[in-house]
Amino acid sequence: MNGMGTPGQEQARRLSLQRYQVLDTAAEAPFDELTQLATRLLGVSIALVGFMDAPRWWFKSRVGFSLDQLPLEQSFCGHMLSTGQMLTVDDASIDPRFAQHPLVLDGPQIRAYAGVPLINDEGHLLGSLCALDASPRRWQESDRVQLRLLADLVMARLELRRHQIELAATKLRLDNKERQWAACEQQLNQLARWMPTAIYQFRLSSPGVGSFPFASQAFQDLFGLSPEALNASAAPFFEQLHADDREAMRQSVRACEQSLSPWSMEFRSHLPDGRLEWFQGQSRPTMEPDGSVLWHGLFIRISDRRRAEQELREAEARWKFALEGSAAGVWDWNIESNEHYFSSQYRALYGYGETQELPGADPDAWVHPEDLPAHQEARQQHFDGVAPLFRSEHRARCHDGQWKWILSRGLVVARDAHGRPLRMIGTHTDITERKLTDEDNFRRAYYDPLTSLPNRALMVAKLFEWLQTCPPEGSGAVIHVDLDGFKRLNHARGHGQGDVLLRSVARRLTESVGPDAILARLGADEFVVLLPQLPRSAELAPWQQAQAVAEQLRVALLQPLPLGDQSFSVTASLGVTVCPQLDQGVYPDAEDVLRQADAAMNHAKATGANRVALFEPGMQTEIEKRFLIEEDLKHALQGQQLSLHVQPQFSTGQVVIGAELLIRWQHPVRGAVSPVEFIPVAETSGLIVPLGEWVLEQAAQALLQLQAAGLEFPLSVNVSPRQFRQPDFVERVRALLQRSGAPAHRLIFEITEGLLLERSDSVQSQMDELIALGIRFSIDDFGTGFSSLGYLKRLPIHEIKIDRSFIDGIPDDEGDIAIVRSVLLMARQFRLQVIAEGVENERQVAFLFAHGCEGLQGYHFARPTPLLPWLASCTRGQTQA
Repeated sequence: MNGMGTPGQEQARRLSLQRYQVLDTAAEAPFDELTQLATRLLGVSIALVGFMDAPRWWFKSRVGFSLDQLPLEQSFCGHMLSTGQMLTVDDASIDPRFAQHPLVLDGPQIRAYAGVPLINDEGHLLGSLCALDASPRRWQESDRVQLRLLADLVMARLELRRHQIELAATKLRLDNKERQWAACEQQLNQLARWMPTAIYQFRLSSPGVGSFPFASQAFQDLFGLSPEALNASAAPFFEQLHADDREAMRQSVRACEQSLSPWSMEFRSHLPDGRLEWFQGQSRPTMEPDGSVLWHGLFIRISDRRRAEQELREAEARWKFALEGSAAGVWDWNIESNEHYFSSQYRALYGYGETQELPGADPDAWVHPEDLPAHQEARQQHFDGVAPLFRSEHRARCHDGQWKWILSRGLVVARDAHGRPLRMIGTHTDITERKLTDEDNFRRAYYDPLTSLPNRALMVAKLFEWLQTCPPEGSGAVIHVDLDGFKRLNHARGHGQGDVLLRSVARRLTESVGPDAILARLGADEFVVLLPQLPRSAELAPWQQAQAVAEQLRVALLQPLPLGDQSFSVTASLGVTVCPQLDQGVYPDAEDVLRQADAAMNHAKATGANRVALFEPGMQTEIEKRFLIEEDLKHALQGQQLSLHVQPQFSTGQVVIGAELLIRWQHPVRGAVSPVEFIPVAETSGLIVPLGEWVLEQAAQALLQLQAAGLEFPLSVNVSPRQFRQPDFVERVRALLQRSGAPAHRLIFEITEGLLLERSDSVQSQMDELIALGIRFSIDDFGTGFSSLGYLKRLPIHEIKIDRSFIDGIPDDEGDIAIVRSVLLMARQFRLQVIAEGVENERQVAFLFAHGCEGLQGYHFARPTPLLPWLASCTRGQTQA
């Protein structure tokens, strides 16, 4: 092969090229038809037939390309000079040979290239046939085969051209040239026969049937028709066409033949194996010397493309239907060009009309500055593949200047070869109402409505969090503040004046504590201050610093406080405990810390009030009493002092639908000990764990007795947070169920909202394991803590129990009515069962049943009853109220 070699070789090559007399000639149909065929066969946008005429590469035929020549050094085809072999490039933008090429960076922005050298019989490289496209692609071997066949056709046309030139130059060599012509025609026919595309010649006869004088091998194989049959009549071919397309094809061919215009049509045809496939047909007419019209064309199978187009249309229709029926605003971001599309719902979400200009192309500019870092971090995590979806809740400014809470969700739908995101689509949803509701619920649950300070529940949560994260070397303090004589003021001046005074006390304490302190109102006239970090001092011990802060608070409260148009002075007793106190390397419980501060406060009040007392282990009689209860409880667990009572739960038909098991303690000396008295001791001492296991053992036996009696309603048992947090709790429950054979699906664990707040991840994991065993979960005393919709959505809760404090006021108290209605509505939305506790009269029953509460429990139906007699009555069928 001779490319650009020595000067002598290059001269020989140029002389060889000149013999074809093709340079700087006008466009010719034979070459244009081949480049057009190349674009269709290979599915590219550009095809070129070019010849090397140094220092340029000149294009005889071009499709999809405006230039008729390029400098040799700018031509992709020039890279074949040294090898004379086919060259393919899957993505020119990442190929170091072409990444900076002008045609890659600008203009058509070429990405895919495949070129075949045109080499004549003398071995001279004349030019090339190349296919190019603006999209990257992986060239297949079938593509290369077709390109080589087309290149052979180009060379055949060139050879025909050279032969025609030589024939015109000399009549003496006519016979020889005619033989060469016949050989070239034979070569063309042979190539056409074996190309994978169905190529044909068609002649329409006067009756309108016609015949196929020539059909390539691919044509014959595809439609299962022999050359003889096709040459005799086109009827077998037309009979295989879909009935709806057969006459349309005949009419369109006749119309094109009359005007001698090209024909093109998409049609369906049955194949020999019975399949119905889609085809693209294209053909061009030529007038023969005898006046007849001969069609030259091809058929390409396009079923895959048609199916893909149909699926795309259906997907777009579903997407459009979903969007039009949704309040979400849709956005589409071309990351590479930073262009955005916003749907009409998106514009309406922010208060913009269809024709109004949006404020800038970057929606991040609308995000509240406080929310922007988290918003961008969430998006970057999705870009990096850390998060499978982008999700952000943030505030965004609307057209009227107001802020809305927005839930933004998105997905990267296109990335480049290096994984960089190119396009992202998503939605914006207005969640302002939900956010306001959550904030309102949070304030109701965790803030005191009178003073707007955190309440006891929030203080316990903050204290728990602090105890978990406080380093061993750190020191903090808790100060319990109790006003002296506040009850006398309430009696003397009324509760209204008392509320005014409490708000004044709250403001005075807020002004007196540092910015890092947390102030809460526990209830009535009691306040608690958490000092999370006492400053390190060489002169003062932590307890001395905490005592000094408490003294400052006591003195501040001595100053007159506004009370209407008067002023009032109060005194306070303050108890201080320094924490964490690492006794035996164990952090104290949050409730223990509060009890210590409370004990110190009671000591201050008992020794004269208006003073500060530091907690000392021996100062509190209550702690001693707790110790005695704890010791007695240990003996009770070993003896026969504990028993279970049961309180049934009833349906609207007053049929038993379940029952709650309640523990009772009959002390041999003190008599009945209330659960209110011994359960907190068991919880803080750890005895709640063996106590809870004993209850579960009794519950398993009770379930077996109910099952034997043919009764299928469930039993509920209370599971304390401390018991639930035991590392082996799930395994112990599993072992109990296997050992006893009790039906797990009839066992309900009642847990508190406080447990869900403490360690949501570990709690959810344990709940999932227990759910897998068949156990269901109920939230006890629902509504007394923070009833988070997030927990109800994420955690596998089966039932909620409305606390009796909300039932007491219905149907007369408007606040209780609103709360109970809200709980029942929310339960229906989450598909949760509801049990109302503390039902004591018929009016409450009527209200609850009227509002869809399906389960009731309380003295109106039945008081707690010893378990064994109740089981005996159940086995006798006495399960109605």
